[in-house]
Amino acid sequence: MSEKNEFAAKITSGLDVVDRAWGGLFKGGSYLVYGRVSNGRGLLALAFEQAGVALGERAMFVSSAREKDLQIQSTAIGFNVISANENSLFRHVRTRDLAPSNPESASARIEHLTELILDFRPARLVVNDLVSLINVGTELSLGEFRNHFVELLERIEPIETTAVFTLPEPGNDSARKLAEFIMSRCAGAIHVGARERDSEGYKLTLLPQLGHVTRRTVVSWPLHDVVSRFEDVEGSYRALMQQRHAALAQLENRSDSAVVEREPSREPTSHREPPMSETTDTVQASTLDDLATGLGLGEAFPTSLTLEEAQSRRQVRRDAPRRSPTDFQNRARFAESLKGQFSQLATGGAPFLLVAMRVDPTREPVRPFDFEFLSGVVLETLRSADDAFVDLQKERLVLLFPGSNADDSQEFFSRVRSRLREDAPQQAAHLLNLVSAIVVPNGNPFSSADAFLNYVLDAN
Repeated sequence: MSEKNEFAAKITSGLDVVDRAWGGLFKGGSYLVYGRVSNGRGLLALAFEQAGVALGERAMFVSSAREKDLQIQSTAIGFNVISANENSLFRHVRTRDLAPSNPESASARIEHLTELILDFRPARLVVNDLVSLINVGTELSLGEFRNHFVELLERIEPIETTAVFTLPEPGNDSARKLAEFIMSRCAGAIHVGARERDSEGYKLTLLPQLGHVTRRTVVSWPLHDVVSRFEDVEGSYRALMQQRHAALAQLENRSDSAVVEREPSREPTSHREPPMSETTDTVQASTLDDLATGLGLGEAFPTSLTLEEAQSRRQVRRDAPRRSPTDFQNRARFAESLKGQFSQLATGGAPFLLVAMRVDPTREPVRPFDFEFLSGVVLETLRSADDAFVDLQKERLVLLFPGSNADDSQEFFSRVRSRLREDAPQQAAHLLNLVSAIVVPNGNPFSSADAFLNYVLDAN
């Protein structure tokens, strides 16, 4: 072995494209992985740990996810975390279980986590969504976080743990400063970008910091190919059909000796928004989860799809243009668009629907990236004719649906809820209850576009 390799040993990252570009990761080094959760950020972190477990190394995964959610997610890449845990090679630590005697203290949580790391002595550590570790209901300044983070790295340095910290896509100045600081303390960073057009690969941007002498590199990560190797859709479908036939046969056998009484079918009840009054004092705000309940169980538990239907839905979503909050920050342009809708309605034109959302800190603790992530998910559910305005500083979002009425709002909120549960199953409940929303059909009871915008964007 050369002197260089003896001085700076490397380990596999678990991703061939990263190992080819960097020659692996530095053993005992720290790395930042950031990007949208729907782009495979969590799976990249799991692949890093899976590679270590396959070599007999211990791995610790720190996240806010439930055990069952983590098991389901890891199955997508063929990582059996249950078996790894039984063999004492894998340990999942939930952030909510840290520092139970002082759960509101970020410093107490970080201290407890440090003790767990030193006790388990993992060769690989992932802190998945560092925000869930440091945002626990109390304010933590960037300076305080820097001290805690540096102390964590220094205390685990003797056991040569290679650490990966993940963050959501930075959406404001404070989030960018946090990411930049963490990156400055790492050997390198990986940005997980959106799926590339006409490709099954995601764009990974490799940003070297300490040790990695290569320049910024962009590679394609064929995540779909990795997942498809372990997602036996046809096999699962056949197994389900066998279970169904067996159950039906069992019911038929029972029917010979007993009469099965069935309850009369009930028509699903439809939810209707109460009419708006003539004053803004009675515009009632509800959570997104409350507003999405109108479709009943049919939305929360969709019916089975054929393989062709499932592939068709996947293709439609893949081809849809991506929208981000930064595309909708021109208030003057949005105001003109909204004034046009008011004018058309006054002359007998088509109806329109307005939805206004704002973060309500009285409902849930607010984390720095919550609004950016939620608004990004909401915008991706919009139709091409819909419009929006996003105020990232005040954390408010206004949506315009031309040609829609109050009843259409239920379908929209249901789409948002489904998308959140798909993209961020561990955070969906928190995000759905974090935001208050009002539904304003035809701008009523507001007399003008300016009156509406002043109310939803400027009022406290």
